[in-house]
Amino acid sequence: MVRVNCHVHSTESDGELEPREIVEMAVDEGLTHICFTDHFRMPKDVNDYRDERKHLDSYYEELNLLRREFFGKVKVLIGVELDWLEGYEKWFVEELGDRNYDFVLGSVHWLRDATGRMNRPHFPKGGLEVFGGERAFIELYLKEIRKMIEFGLIDCVAHLDVFRERLEGNEVLDNDWYREEVLDLLKLMESKGIALEFNCAGWGILGEQFPQRWIIEKAVDMGIGVTVGNDFHKLKHGSLDMGIDQAFEMLREIGCSEVLVFRGRKSEGLRI
Repeated sequence: MVRVNCHVHSTESDGELEPREIVEMAVDEGLTHICFTDHFRMPKDVNDYRDERKHLDSYYEELNLLRREFFGKVKVLIGVELDWLEGYEKWFVEELGDRNYDFVLGSVHWLRDATGRMNRPHFPKGGLEVFGGERAFIELYLKEIRKMIEFGLIDCVAHLDVFRERLEGNEVLDNDWYREEVLDLLKLMESKGIALEFNCAGWGILGEQFPQRWIIEKAVDMGIGVTVGNDFHKLKHGSLDMGIDQAFEMLREIGCSEVLVFRGRKSEGLRI
């Protein structure tokens, strides 16, 4: 039985467990595939993480060692989460270099608000007047997702509607303009061959996965590939396999017969 988690953070970024601890836990919990997606470092003028997110050769050497050591017990995949920032395209290309990743997960964790300051799209709740209101905030977020896809560095979009964490309510999501924006984005993903992440972390935050079910249903109908991960950071937020089985169950209900993993930036379908 396939059980995968393609969104995992270790002490190399903002997780609490060492890579070895995570791999050992994956074996204990019966996962068949685990993909490390530690956040890549950021330009220092945006956020200087100092000793975090170094992504030195020693980190990747350890992951490759674990891959060999645990061969036959769990498949260890080496990915990265790229926190997109418009205007830093050249920086990302140069900093990522020629590292042989299996998987590049793309996300938007920073937005420039109406004052010109960098602001988080997923916390704190409310305060969206700095973006010009709810609609302007959502449109800006989706616009950045689109730019990230068009630039071409990523394989998959992480937690597509994580911005819901900042909304006071979901009424705005029922508007036709929002659905049209999302559908246009899915069409772009389809044309570029970009996968959609089913992110289980939303269940612990909003009581619903990221993205909303209708978005996943539409993506599956369009033939867009789906990856599954729970954005693992800390044990207090749940186990390494938290939500994975429920995600597979929902995907089967929707009519999705496989999930994707990536090796050497190439997708591989696994039947569920």
